[in-house]
Amino acid sequence: PCGKVFWAGNICKENPRGNDPRRPLVMGEVDPHTLLLIRDSVFIIDDGGGDAAVSLSNFAMHEDRETGGITVYMPYAVSHQGKLEGDLLRYKVAL
Repeated sequence: PCGKVFWAGNICKENPRGNDPRRPLVMGEVDPHTLLLIRDSVFIIDDGGGDAAVSLSNFAMHEDRETGGITVYMPYAVSHQGKLEGDLLRYKVAL
C-alpha cells in the first residue's frame, strides 16, 4: 500500500451533454488536505480513440498488494444503433 488516495473518472474539456461524453477515463492523486485532485498527477488511462460512440465508465478498481499498482476493470462499450456492445478490459496502472 502506497498510502495515497487516487480518483478515477471522466473529465471533459467542455460542458457535458447529459451523460456524455464518458471519455476519456483519467486518474489522479487526491490531495489529503484539500481533497482536490493534484492537477499535475492527472493522466489518461484511455481516451476511446476519439470515437464519440465509446463509453468509458462503470469501472471497478483495486490496489494490487503485490505490485502497489492499481488494476482497473472496465467495460469498453461502443454504441451501435442504440445498443452497447463491447468487451471487458483490464488496465494495470503502475504508480
